[in-house]
Amino acid sequence: MLSKYSYYTGIIFKAYTYGTGEYIVAGGRYDKLLEQFGKKAAAVGFAIMADQLLLALSRQKIRIDVKMNDTIILYDPAARDKAIRLACQFRNAGIPAQLTPRTETEDVDAYLDYARRFQMHRLISLLGDGSTASVYDTETGVSVNQAYTETVRDYIH
Repeated sequence: MLSKYSYYTGIIFKAYTYGTGEYIVAGGRYDKLLEQFGKKAAAVGFAIMADQLLLALSRQKIRIDVKMNDTIILYDPAARDKAIRLACQFRNAGIPAQLTPRTETEDVDAYLDYARRFQMHRLISLLGDGSTASVYDTETGVSVNQAYTETVRDYIH
């Protein structure tokens, strides 16, 4: 197989599946490519053509269920460790959660708008060192301030 990419030095491959006529994976060996970036090393790599893969799944009527994030956990830099622990507890309980560090330029309303756009039902904002949380219901706009431990108890069953 010939390639228009001159960095390949050995095998070049493409993977096909039923339903598209186009390849969904392409790659090969490129021993000299990394030298251009200061490292002499042999390499093999590949890329998945996401659009073609999704098209093939659709045409083959293969459905992959995806749980969408229901909760966004917003945190101040000092609360990072607690935010990660909280997200792990949510995920271990089967509740998808998204971690988002708070920026100085955005207020909580911007994050609530984001959560609503992506149909998330809850925003948990860990304030300061994370010992206090503000929990927002994105549908009603109602918020409750509570201790971190109460947040874990109330939302993870």
